[in-house]
Amino acid sequence: RLVVWALNPVQHVAVRDHGDDRVPRVPPDEYHSTLKAFVREIRAAGAIPVLITAPRRSLTHEVVGKVYVISVEQGNRTHDEYVEITRRVARESNVELLDLASLFTNQACNGYFAPDGIHFDFYSQEGYMTNDPPSQPGLMRVAEELDRKVRDITRTPAWPSHRPASP
Repeated sequence: RLVVWALNPVQHVAVRDHGDDRVPRVPPDEYHSTLKAFVREIRAAGAIPVLITAPRRSLTHEVVGKVYVISVEQGNRTHDEYVEITRRVARESNVELLDLASLFTNQACNGYFAPDGIHFDFYSQEGYMTNDPPSQPGLMRVAEELDRKVRDITRTPAWPSHRPASP
């Protein structure tokens, strides 16, 4: 659930309309406390939490048109603020971090993003497609990075304590 949630940042960074005032759907302090709660719950289940930052390109007017943000500039700032909160929670909680926001800064990653600058690949066309897209390089790269992170975790000295005991 966390991976899906983290890879859809516009949903939790978007703004709510309260009369003439626009406020984040999930305010920064609530986002921070929610991530901390995720970490506690995952650890309580005996699992290893991994926080993931959401990459982006510059958001576009498409995102503004959907009323997720009031301007491209504000959307970029807000997105970056939430990425920083995720990094801070990872540090504060001593949690593994998959920093996709940093990993996807290379211009070679530009083609991974949908026209809105936040979603991946064929996102904007998926509702109209009758078949799966021929390829989804952005999502494949996310999967590769997640696989790499999980493999790195399983190579740490702490890993054996998280495996079930042999029968």
